[in-house]
Amino acid sequence: MRYYRRLYWGEDLKKKKEKIIRRLNTGKLQRDIYVLVLPEHGSNQLEIYNAALFLQPDFPNDDFGEINAGDATTAAAEGNSTYSALASLFGRANYVYADRYLFEFTARYDGSSKFARGHRWGFFPSVSAGWRISEEAFFEPLKKHVQNLKLRASWGELGNQRINDYQFISNVGNGGSYLFGGTPIIGYKEALMGNGIITWESSRNLDFGIDFALFDNRLQTTFDWYCRTTSDILLNLEAPGALGIKPAMENAGKMENKGWDLTVSWRSNIGKDFKYNIGFNLSDVKNKVIDLRGYKSSTTELTAKIEGQPLNAIFGFETLGICDNQELYDKYAPMMQKYNPKWGMGDIIIKDRTGEGVINDEDRTVIGNSIPRFTFGLNLGFEYKGFDFSCFFQGVGKADGYVTMEAIQPMGINGARKEHYKESFNPQDPKPGAYFPRILSSDYNYAYMSHWVQDASYIRLKNLQIGYSFKIKGLNQLRVYASGENLFTATKYRTWDPETPVGARGFYPNVAVYSMGVNLNF
Repeated sequence: MRYYRRLYWGEDLKKKKEKIIRRLNTGKLQRDIYVLVLPEHGSNQLEIYNAALFLQPDFPNDDFGEINAGDATTAAAEGNSTYSALASLFGRANYVYADRYLFEFTARYDGSSKFARGHRWGFFPSVSAGWRISEEAFFEPLKKHVQNLKLRASWGELGNQRINDYQFISNVGNGGSYLFGGTPIIGYKEALMGNGIITWESSRNLDFGIDFALFDNRLQTTFDWYCRTTSDILLNLEAPGALGIKPAMENAGKMENKGWDLTVSWRSNIGKDFKYNIGFNLSDVKNKVIDLRGYKSSTTELTAKIEGQPLNAIFGFETLGICDNQELYDKYAPMMQKYNPKWGMGDIIIKDRTGEGVINDEDRTVIGNSIPRFTFGLNLGFEYKGFDFSCFFQGVGKADGYVTMEAIQPMGINGARKEHYKESFNPQDPKPGAYFPRILSSDYNYAYMSHWVQDASYIRLKNLQIGYSFKIKGLNQLRVYASGENLFTATKYRTWDPETPVGARGFYPNVAVYSMGVNLNF
């Protein structure tokens, strides 16, 4: 038995009212001043979840469906419930002067039951301004060529409270059974250390942008540069095992994202019947973890959180290729065989970063970035009489992908692939340039290494559609079309789909889909 309730009270968000509180008219349109506010606007949300399970299995046969027919000695019951509430107040004020100078101020005041009293409420303001230069008198001579030119700037702050309930208090859980007088008694223990001073995670965003339109508005361009700083990130940091309890949630992180977005579109026609459009977007972001309050992420996992590096940087050994000749073997065998006595010709060489002459965990370092760079998209389309065509390309200009054990270990649970037979180093026929090391049942060549970091940049024809519309009396539209998705991908990435998240296992690749259809409107 389970039930879930979500309750709202307060003013309905869909019934928001804007009130003009002041208008000053000096008799000239360009001097009209408007001030708009959205006062006392709010939302409240209450979520209650209850779950109960009653189980009495081991029925004598399928003909007995009543619960009492089951074996009472194997009966079980369990249940839990959670409660959370969120309350918000927010408002907005707009100021427009002469349709050229635009200002807006918004603010919200949020409270969450996920935090203790005294830390539940957060205030998150934002402000933006715009200048429509193309509406200035001095711009009039250029208006024939540049129909729109606008500068924008904004600063704002938002909060995040997406954590599990009851993190601000210590949680008690089942700690096993104990014998008292020969009778097993269920015991309880502290399962989660509470932190009564955690509060809202906050994200501050600074943005500068420009919009302009040229050639009778056929060319539209938008560019934005932004810097987003997230502070007091809610994290569960690791603690020594001797603590004996799950560590408390903390406001322990600070992260920065700097990037830009560019959008360009062109829409025009050739003659009366041929209309076409082109759209292109390109964006980039650089991510950096600024502060983790001294926390050092585990260096035994594929990704790590390290101050000064991108979030979830790929971490492992830096490698120098495969030992494929006697000269390399003589040079690196003394060092590599200290790390692995079975190391030999055809195995991967690990770089000694510390210069100590031995390979150990101190030689692990950042070997890749799990956050893609230079993401882009391209839209193309045209209409000619009854025909229409559209296609969409998407891609990433710079990305690091990591091929996991399932694809690189020839003697693993998934068996060898044809690439292992064709591209593995063969000690009996040593040839340079092999990508895979010699085929072994051991897995020491498949540790987290830069050798398995690949170029995951790609371009993909995500969608293509061709259609034709018939003109038939009595019908508003009769259109037949054929379309395809994921039709083409160009990438250097081996084995996996280039959109596979770093380190993902069991990720289902994008598949090609072909379809035909009819749109009919009366």
